[in-house]
Amino acid sequence: MRIGEGEHQYHWEDRWSKIPDSAAKDPGWAHDGMAVTENGNILTCHSGDPTMMLLDPAGNVIKSWPVDLADAHGITVVPENGEELLWIADNGRKRSGDLGYEYPEGGAKGQVLKMDFVGNVLMPLERPELPVYEEGMYSPT
Repeated sequence: MRIGEGEHQYHWEDRWSKIPDSAAKDPGWAHDGMAVTENGNILTCHSGDPTMMLLDPAGNVIKSWPVDLADAHGITVVPENGEELLWIADNGRKRSGDLGYEYPEGGAKGQVLKMDFVGNVLMPLERPELPVYEEGMYSPT
């Protein structure tokens, strides 16, 4: 299938990646970010399990590591002191197919984390102390 318009047309590869299945996986409602490393590998988060994955351009998993987050909604790779590091925006919640794709009730822990490619959290950004978050949920994206 081709998507896009004009000069910006792309061929859609439906099952490009070889991401392992999971009992929690809901392939119809993944909303995880992706980022490309300096050497062309792709970073993303498993759509069902809290696991970051580094994929090669052919979609093979090179390595993976567990992370304490609900959904890696935004992922950015940054160079720092000769090393690539990650910034991840976790909105703290994930929609559920069992709830008609609504968010489940209960507390959510939105967070922004800086980490390395093995899962060490190098710096968390705390929820801003702003009036808007006193009663509302902090949900960075």
